[in-house]
Amino acid sequence: MFIRHSSRRLRHSTTLLHRHLSTVPLLANDLYIERLEIAAKRTPNHRLRQDTTTSSSSSSSNSPFPGSRVRRDAIDGLDPWLRLDSTSTFFFETKSATIQSYIAAFGLALSPSELLCVAYGLTEMLVTIGNHRKNSVYCTSTLRALGRLRFRFCLLRSTIFVNERYLTASEVEVREDIAAFVNNEVVYEFLKWNGLHLFSLLNRELLILKDLPNEEFKEKKAMLWEKTAIGSFYTMLGILLVKYDEARVNDLITNKIITGKRGIIDIVQLKQLG
Repeated sequence: MFIRHSSRRLRHSTTLLHRHLSTVPLLANDLYIERLEIAAKRTPNHRLRQDTTTSSSSSSSNSPFPGSRVRRDAIDGLDPWLRLDSTSTFFFETKSATIQSYIAAFGLALSPSELLCVAYGLTEMLVTIGNHRKNSVYCTSTLRALGRLRFRFCLLRSTIFVNERYLTASEVEVREDIAAFVNNEVVYEFLKWNGLHLFSLLNRELLILKDLPNEEFKEKKAMLWEKTAIGSFYTMLGILLVKYDEARVNDLITNKIITGKRGIIDIVQLKQLG
């Protein structure tokens, strides 16, 4: 009797452990670890997450990046970076070197936990950020919104409203000028030009719940990659604004991201010539 009950408890605990582990979407495989021999044997599972939000369709369509429905209590609870072996850690640090070097000239840097939040640009997380005043916990959706607003403010101030010329333009002309600069296509093109989009990672829970043909799956996955990269960009700016002096981050946005080499203005001018 004792042996039978012990065996039953063991099977039950093993099942619970398996279920617990299977619900964690951020595994070592997601952090750029190449498993070609495993991937070659996998059967494609082309499934895309359906939007189950209870908000109205108008409000969800206006959202710049559809956030994951997955909520986490703390970054430490899902940080696989801290448990990777030395080879995997080196590979992740190598991938993040592009972002770190891009902001390093302005005396800015991101910690491993902050980098993980930046990489998963559509996943809702809580992250502790320290500055010269104190350490505080922030939600990544708030950081994304902060980064997006500051980027657009600096962009409009450096382009459309850089001088009084807009006062003599018609409303239609001003709207057209704003549309040329303030759109996700230009932002994603900027990220690709500077190799910053390569750091973003897809949360696997965004690729479930809907069977799709192969070509449609590829299109949806590419769309998610673009939205994730843009979300990562805004998250990075939000973290930097909280962590560092505001003037320093504004300098990065204005003098490098917008007006610098391979910046937003260069991309818009090239598109207009084309």
